[in-house]
Amino acid sequence: MRDRYTLRGVVLDPNSSKVIFNSPQDNVGWIVESFYIWSWNMDANLYCAGKLVKGSVDGISFQNSDAQDSRVIAWAQSSGSVAESSAIAIIDPSHLIVNELYVVNLSGQAISYMVNLKRVSISDDQEIISIIKERQQNV
Repeated sequence: MRDRYTLRGVVLDPNSSKVIFNSPQDNVGWIVESFYIWSWNMDANLYCAGKLVKGSVDGISFQNSDAQDSRVIAWAQSSGSVAESSAIAIIDPSHLIVNELYVVNLSGQAISYMVNLKRVSISDDQEIISIIKERQQNV
């Protein structure tokens, strides 16, 4: 079994979410090592933003200002053209994905994304704590 995976794709609908990963394995967690986002049409749309959410996206905000939500584990944005662009990504270093991972499009247009994951073995206690965080209960 591989220890690293790359997920990439497109979220075509503005202000929407898409499940991009599902890991129903016991005692296995996944860590986001990097998260990139860019405009699907860099010639016409120069700004985009998105975030990663573990667990359910029910009631999730389509704004970037939700650091208090324990389900949100990464934020990214980019702007500029192909010739001149800038990007930023913030990833919570103390998270484990044990179920689903969603990418949320916070933009008014389609976005492209790439996520790099690392597989780790976890204890039963770590798995339980991660599930609690996924249900938006702060630990």
